[in-house]
Amino acid sequence: GLSSLEAESRQSPNASSDSVATPIRNNSSSNADDDDAASAGAARLNRKFVLEATAQGRRAIESLIDQPGRCLRDAHDCVDFAELDGMDLSQDAVLPNPVSDDDSTSDVVWVLVDTPEKMEQCVADITESHVSEIGFDLECYNRSKYEQASCLIQLSADGKDYVIDTLAPGVWDAVSLLEPIFSNPSIVKIGHSVTGTDVPSLHRDFGLFIVNCFDTYEAAKALRLRTHGLSGICEHYGLTTAADYSSLKKEYQNTDWRRRPLTEPMIQYGRYDCHFLAKLRMLMIRDLTRSELWDRTTTDTEEEARIVAAALAATLRSPVRDADDGDGSSTGGFSRQSSTVSDDGAYFTAGEESDLSFEDTGENRSENGRFGISSKKRSTFSARELRMHAGLMRAIGLSQEACLRLWKDPREHATKND
Repeated sequence: GLSSLEAESRQSPNASSDSVATPIRNNSSSNADDDDAASAGAARLNRKFVLEATAQGRRAIESLIDQPGRCLRDAHDCVDFAELDGMDLSQDAVLPNPVSDDDSTSDVVWVLVDTPEKMEQCVADITESHVSEIGFDLECYNRSKYEQASCLIQLSADGKDYVIDTLAPGVWDAVSLLEPIFSNPSIVKIGHSVTGTDVPSLHRDFGLFIVNCFDTYEAAKALRLRTHGLSGICEHYGLTTAADYSSLKKEYQNTDWRRRPLTEPMIQYGRYDCHFLAKLRMLMIRDLTRSELWDRTTTDTEEEARIVAAALAATLRSPVRDADDGDGSSTGGFSRQSSTVSDDGAYFTAGEESDLSFEDTGENRSENGRFGISSKKRSTFSARELRMHAGLMRAIGLSQEACLRLWKDPREHATKND
């Protein structure tokens, strides 16, 4: 059953343009005793189911906490530092506007999900596109820290934004269709500070568990950015409209999200909260691992090349035992002359210094570089190599721990004034 706050949050189909969603209640008092008994039995069964589902969800999340490297997928999570070098959010300065209200057109870049049919289509689109990552956020109404209700869910997948009006008729019950997506560890769910309201609200209102999460808040702390708020992170990564985003956040972050209809600025703010998360994840992984994988690679490769070249030169110039002088006698000592390789033997014979110079004529150079040493800087690193980075693994591990902050049904003290 719904709590009183959830019931009050349901929208009436005839709500006025600036009204708060009205409750849906059944005032019938017939057969009260039978109804109470049936409700009590259903509550017991429901509680048992919730406890079992919660235990299963916890196990799935805890398995990733123990092994955060599993959150990186071999097929998707390789990083090309050359491609990402200099990349930021400046190319994504303006949120694209919808071309049509009809979700059937491929040019639509966002859709308002306000019917059960659109909710089903939203899930079908995400599932059929085989996305590997999805950005998400929630907007909630907070009567107090003890009573909350989800009023809006924003998803961004494959370049398309979905603004889900959970208070629209029939949508609340259809949100549970997202369960296979949120519980799939092969799909990374990207959020910001998910432990605040996102994780407990999805669990409390819709029974959803977030398995394999990347929290940009935890990544920002690992990078020691000046600010850990999402608008500030977007500004750090070059979003030129970050000031507009910050202004919308100040106005709508603590607004009453039960009010309908949703205005254009409200929708714009909701899309800001999810639209850039997928790209931010890759940029933050780049920055978390760059110093050890990319910047260090150049120095290490060049130093290795110098060491190998010096060792090769020293070996070719080292003293070797003289060969017989032709009359059967041998010097029995060592010659300090340079040597060349004999054409008919596997030993070194005396030769002129000039014959030993390894000039880069092209004959001695392999396709990978001089003397077989790669002269080209490697820029692509696999998920297996990313798993070796302790800072990244810590940020990912903390993101999974945040997903265990499930709803605990706290009770307000009787003496507490609301």
